[in-house]
Amino acid sequence: MVISIILPNLGMAQNDSTSVDFQTWMDVTTVHNFNSKWVYTGDYGIRGVISGEDWSTFFIRPTFRYRITPSLDVRAGIALFYTIDKVIENNLELRFHQEADLRWPQVVGMVFKHRVRFEERFFFYQNLPNDFSARVRYRLYVESPDFKIVKKWGPFYGMASFELFFPLGESSTERFANRNRLELGIGQRTSKKFRWEIHYIWQKSKAYAEDEFKTSENILRLRFFLISFKKDNKSEDNQ
Repeated sequence: MVISIILPNLGMAQNDSTSVDFQTWMDVTTVHNFNSKWVYTGDYGIRGVISGEDWSTFFIRPTFRYRITPSLDVRAGIALFYTIDKVIENNLELRFHQEADLRWPQVVGMVFKHRVRFEERFFFYQNLPNDFSARVRYRLYVESPDFKIVKKWGPFYGMASFELFFPLGESSTERFANRNRLELGIGQRTSKKFRWEIHYIWQKSKAYAEDEFKTSENILRLRFFLISFKKDNKSEDNQ
């Protein structure tokens, strides 16, 4: 049902765009459960290296989360995004974020997750003035029950999400400024300590503060999760 709602909107949104951009993303997320409450979830990755001729981005984003209840987390983290850009110029983004994550409801094995994230973003350039912006992001994520494709393989699962970006104040000078994002994907739990996912992402963006949101980005994303536990703690990852 979720996919049937998202796909028509995806097609309509792409028809409204005046240009199309293809990107490749790849990242690794390391999850370490210190105990039943505290968890480290850092991710590291590259974007646009394979697909992009004009730009490439490298990032590192360590994050800590605290489980208030089995269904509610709060998180805080810091990130560094370094973009090598032939169109504008290279830039470094320092980003702080705070968020709340709610897992609700769970219906017939389907898991729904709500995320509200607040981000403070500092942009540093060589020749352009440094800049600052803040934004709020809301994401609705749906994950299917696990299912088998081959008996000997670990279980698979499907997911879909929709995310909205709300800038606070004036727009900043950045390579891509986002407004909304649609995502479809499939993943496999090969073991309790490793899983992978492949995603198709569509998002609408603009390249400059004065531009309109007219670029339709099509993104292929590959994600790897490395999960570890301290001693006998076997808390499930709910990334």
